[in-house]
Amino acid sequence: MRFSGKVALVTGSGQGIGRACALLFASQGASVVVNDINASLVENTVQEIQRMGSKALGIQADVTKEDAVSRMFTQIKETFGRLDILVNNVGGSGGGGAGDTSVKIDEVREEDWDKVVRANLRSTFLCSQQAVEIMKLQRSGKIVNISSRAARVGTDHQGPQYHTSKSAVLGLTRQLARDLAPLGIHVNAVAPGFILSSPRAERRWKETRTEEERQAYLKGIPLGRLGRPEEVAQAVAFLCSDEASYITGVTIDVNGGSIMI
Repeated sequence: MRFSGKVALVTGSGQGIGRACALLFASQGASVVVNDINASLVENTVQEIQRMGSKALGIQADVTKEDAVSRMFTQIKETFGRLDILVNNVGGSGGGGAGDTSVKIDEVREEDWDKVVRANLRSTFLCSQQAVEIMKLQRSGKIVNISSRAARVGTDHQGPQYHTSKSAVLGLTRQLARDLAPLGIHVNAVAPGFILSSPRAERRWKETRTEEERQAYLKGIPLGRLGRPEEVAQAVAFLCSDEASYITGVTIDVNGGSIMI
């Protein structure tokens, strides 16, 4: 199968896009490390993978914290002895308050800024740093960072810390791609549009926009609908596959055509 013999770590894979990625990798032969800050979500994804007949290792960890990331990678090395794929999916817009609304720069609290930057950028840095230590010994590896449509054009529904940190993820992707190419490590990104990835995303779609605003938003998407987590996962899987053997440093936009660059 496509990922037979490979080991893939997907952060934030208890639900949404991360879960869709984990299940897709497992269905195509990979052993999957399932990570989330929520232990019950980790267990649910692990059980689903095991029902498919694939191997899964569940690790509850907050990947914005260096010691937790270090322990997670130690466990991965002890269990599998290798890591072929890292998907840096953990992120967020702040989870409420000034971190999750259309606030302007003068309204952003320092703690909101730091929380979002940690979730989107620090987690990507910490996990990539640890993964590279394994992948450079193998002289191979695939890293995919999940950014956002907001990194391309900004957003009216999150604070500037979200746009800024997701843009920084793209900058980090390009620099790592350049630095790690001689080691056989490919680094790319996927920038989803509005994806109905979780109950929270569905609430945001329904509760933060009027019906007129929703219809106007959909009119800006040539394909005429919001995306699904599985559609983002397909783009991630492509970048991690042998079909993408000559691709590094790029960002694939998965947004139904709402921006075309």
